[in-house]
Amino acid sequence: MAKAKAKSRATVAPKKPMAPRKKKGMPGMRGVDHIGLTVPDVDQAVEFFVNVLGFEEFYNLGTFSHPKGTWMRDYLGVHPRAKITNMRMIRCGAGPNIELFEY
Repeated sequence: MAKAKAKSRATVAPKKPMAPRKKKGMPGMRGVDHIGLTVPDVDQAVEFFVNVLGFEEFYNLGTFSHPKGTWMRDYLGVHPRAKITNMRMIRCGAGPNIELFEY
């Protein structure tokens, strides 16, 4: 007949109080408002986010371009004359919004 092995109990050291955390990052930053995603078909992407993941569409931004200057290249990293043909904002609960772009 085999002898039962005695179970050992690990002792846990008492918790030490945590030191105050140093704040990192940009001063005054409180969170993320939105994230931009470039998609090949905004209508199809909105349908997926709304019907499959339960997001809500709340803003249609339409078309955007900057006919003069280099704003599109400087801020979005695309050709200066690129034209966004469709932009929509969607949200899911209290998390950050998602801005969908189609070129």
